[in-house]
Amino acid sequence: MPVIDVKLSRVTRGASEIFRILGIDLPEIIAAGLTVPGDKDAELSADEIEISFRKASEFDVGTKNLDIYVFANDYPKRSANLQSERVPQMQKELRNRLDAAGFPELTVSLYVHLGVGGYAEF
Repeated sequence: MPVIDVKLSRVTRGASEIFRILGIDLPEIIAAGLTVPGDKDAELSADEIEISFRKASEFDVGTKNLDIYVFANDYPKRSANLQSERVPQMQKELRNRLDAAGFPELTVSLYVHLGVGGYAEF
């Protein structure tokens, strides 16, 4: 289950609308970007993704308007082209959706970290 942390800072308009849009669009974008067709361990659907939203503090430095951190399990076929294909694909789709929603001025960083992880529900 990928986990996404979204931090919003220095935005003068539409914070709630930005969070609403991302809550709808990010799971779809990230699931499509991280799915490896034919690898049952690395296939994702949007409903498997958890997102947390927060506003930056006054003490945060070096941030963009939107800082998006994605943490997901690493699989060889997923990490093989992460920087060359997967992240640019997600970046392009996210930019298109923000622009279409009327937020072309937002600066965005997208960080995708793949690693070993475990998950449990109880």
